Amino acid sequence: MEHYDVVILGTGLSECVLSAVLSQSGYSVLQLDSSDRYGTSFQNYNYVDLCTRYNKPGHSALVPLSSKFSIDYTPKLLLAGGLTQRVLIKYDLSTLVNFLLVPGCYVYKHRLYEVPTSETKSLQTGLISFLQKPRLVRFFYNVRKYFRNVPIKLLGTMREQYKHYGVDEHSAQVIGHAIALNLDDNYLDERPSVTFEKIRLYIESLRENGDEISPFVYPLYGMSEVCQAFVRKASVAGAVYRLRTSVEEIRSCGEFSICMGESDGEDTRGRTNQDNEGVSAGATNDVKTATTGDSTKSGHNDQKMRGDQNIKADGANKGGETSSHDGEQEDKSRLNPQGGGNEGGKGAHYNFTVKIRPENENTLEVRCKALISDISYTPNKRPTNTKIIRATLIVDGVVPLLKHVPSAQILFLSSGLHRKTDVFALILGHRECVAPKGYKVVLISYVKEGDDDKTLDKIIHLFGKVVDRFVREEEVMVNESVGRGWYVVSDCDESMHVENGMHEVVKVLERMKKDGFKIECSF
Repeated sequence: MEHYDVVILGTGLSECVLSAVLSQSGYSVLQLDSSDRYGTSFQNYNYVDLCTRYNKPGHSALVPLSSKFSIDYTPKLLLAGGLTQRVLIKYDLSTLVNFLLVPGCYVYKHRLYEVPTSETKSLQTGLISFLQKPRLVRFFYNVRKYFRNVPIKLLGTMREQYKHYGVDEHSAQVIGHAIALNLDDNYLDERPSVTFEKIRLYIESLRENGDEISPFVYPLYGMSEVCQAFVRKASVAGAVYRLRTSVEEIRSCGEFSICMGESDGEDTRGRTNQDNEGVSAGATNDVKTATTGDSTKSGHNDQKMRGDQNIKADGANKGGETSSHDGEQEDKSRLNPQGGGNEGGKGAHYNFTVKIRPENENTLEVRCKALISDISYTPNKRPTNTKIIRATLIVDGVVPLLKHVPSAQILFLSSGLHRKTDVFALILGHRECVAPKGYKVVLISYVKEGDDDKTLDKIIHLFGKVVDRFVREEEVMVNESVGRGWYVVSDCDESMHVENGMHEVVKVLERMKKDGFKIECSF
């Protein structure tokens, strides 16, 4: 039986960041995924694989070009500032992934408008009425004072704050949605400081991009590249990876305890125990079992492989496992580069037993002190009333809306579509290594409103000649308590960026610190 400090189920962005943080803090980490590629919801596909994922035949004109497509399963962007930027800098991801500015940043309401990215542009834009422009100048003047910690009058809600400055409903929607990046109007009943901080993030991201055209960046070949970069960082620090490995059962082993062997005067991070020492003598016999079956997101087990099962980093082993490079193993008392075995410090307490089945192999059990997973692995998840529509369009030729802009983010304001929530569209092409020359990939995401939501049909004509399209509906799940030591990260939300996921990583790390983990993290 193998033993680890932490077992992580899933290879989404949050899980991969956590793996890098924990392994570089000296903990032994095993990360599993039932799929044959990294990324979970952030996976990307060539054209034929995407057709397989959606269980539909391919278009005859696109199949020969399949390998030239690299299409994200879930549309997301990276903000150039904020927590996302700090994490990328901390782990020096620019040495592994190339990021490009997304030059187009637009709002659509009956027609396309460029989001103003400076005070001068805000006075020139047709997005804001002539009478509203002086009021917005006054509003942003006070926002800048807030950024400099100069006292300003803050009212109870953002709704009241807008009213105080005479900002009308349309202008408020531009500020709250196009700049603060809220996708609905719930923020109006929150404290103004919440929206001001989101505006600060947007402006910081513009400045980081230098020319103040757009706050967004995108990785060449897709978001999966970012996940894989964190995998490389974690593997160099000793983390072990297994793809094509399903989880059959999760058992908690008595009372939770980190118990790092401090009674012996040493830190046993990364150490392993003899099989019969995995559960302390004080553990109860009340074993809670979460039987998960295939315990994966729908579609993971029926995916076809494109041939790059393993991340090729220093120390990458064949057979679906990645472990530490020999040159990174100076401190062998802290790391367990083989990720298991029958040696270890005394007093180690293992809180979970996970039964796993690697593809075409027998089941085996691993023990761990803590468990991290996405919500699909939890036994107590339940559906909400929220469903997200994700659509992928493959367009032949230019997108008429953009004219000569190579790539862009477009926010379709809810008021222009008679909706409660906005629609987010991301347009990418050959420049981002997402599509062959002459084609564009349009990724669309929005919350489903009503059983007969026809939003996609209302806007699809705006993108030009659509050769093929893929549409799916995702039900948002929430998790009931799974007990101490099991840390659950959310699946991708409907937002256009990954900042929320990065903040969730910080929350998980704070919880782990409170539970006794000694985590070295400065972002």
